[in-house]
Amino acid sequence: MIKDYFQLINYQWLIGLFIPGVFTILGAYWGAKVAGEKSVQAVKQQIQYDRNKSEEIRKDKSAKSMPIISRYIDCLFNYFRQLEFLIKESQTGLDVYNIDFDKEIKDEFEEVLKLKESLETIDIELLTVDSNKLIQETLFIITEVDTYLDTYLKKIDIENEANRINTILIKIEKLTNLFNDIQKSIRNY
Repeated sequence: MIKDYFQLINYQWLIGLFIPGVFTILGAYWGAKVAGEKSVQAVKQQIQYDRNKSEEIRKDKSAKSMPIISRYIDCLFNYFRQLEFLIKESQTGLDVYNIDFDKEIKDEFEEVLKLKESLETIDIELLTVDSNKLIQETLFIITEVDTYLDTYLKKIDIENEANRINTILIKIEKLTNLFNDIQKSIRNY
């Protein structure tokens, strides 16, 4: 009987320790799991908030930069129309306007190069992929026109001057089309 009593006490004592211990461990596990899930959820929400906020800031900056880009493109369009006119008039051989066409072409293109530098400083992250592609293509063609105009104005290789002039006029036509495409792209933004 004493033996049975001790066995009963030992089992009750073990059960008394085991059950609260198990529940303590399960409670700690459950508490840690819930706290971890809530922490992960909070971090995900913070990341999403930060992304939304940075996207909102980017869109705001982009919206503010679009009128500036549009103005640059309008100015470039006007300069290239003037350049086209001056080049065509210089080719007629008639000096109706009594001006130095080479000097006027050079001065006009210096303004183009200033605008080109301004366009190059625009943060490409503010642009759509299409707008950026169009602007980069525009900058490249302006560089090509610069090269052709430089050789034209320095009277290098006079035999090919007519071809060079035609190439410049073709590039100006292409730029005019690009300017229109950029304006459409900016308006659609």
